[in-house]
Amino acid sequence: GIGLVVLVLAVVGFVGYIRTIRYHEQLLDGFALMEREEYGHRIDADAVGEWQRLITGFNRVSETLEQYDEHSSRQRRELAETNAVLSSVLDNLPVGVLVENDTREITAANDRLFEVLGAPGEPSDILGRHFEAMADELGGLFADPESFQRRNTSILDSRDSVIDEELRLDDGRTVSRSYVSYPLMDGTGN
Repeated sequence: GIGLVVLVLAVVGFVGYIRTIRYHEQLLDGFALMEREEYGHRIDADAVGEWQRLITGFNRVSETLEQYDEHSSRQRRELAETNAVLSSVLDNLPVGVLVENDTREITAANDRLFEVLGAPGEPSDILGRHFEAMADELGGLFADPESFQRRNTSILDSRDSVIDEELRLDDGRTVSRSYVSYPLMDGTGN
């Protein structure tokens, strides 16, 4: 009698222990995959109670992360494609272009800008620099550097568009400048 009951209880306890170890290992393996950014792993188990809730929760989180990762990857590809197109357009425009962000840091420029101004260097030399520092350096290329700087300040203060404004260079040539601001999530770019 009692020996058989103890034996049955021991077997049931051992089976429960083995299942607990198996669920625990499956969860640890699943989290290890997530740490390696391998999402979408599902744990298939015949669990009940607390283990069932834990495993169901894990599967939902894993599936959500997989969907998010796929969406993010798609967005990164689309952004890379858009950047490639815009870079190609910028590089091949017949006019000089300079783009700055909301803190006036230069984020893009093209070779044609340097050609038109007769300025030394190349676009990569000014990327990340503050516009005012670059304008101070290039001010000497203009017939009236002080007027050039005052007008830059006036334009940036008003943020009003300027289209085909003539600027006289120190070498006697005249160039045309246009300015348009554009909205950014954190401010306004130029």
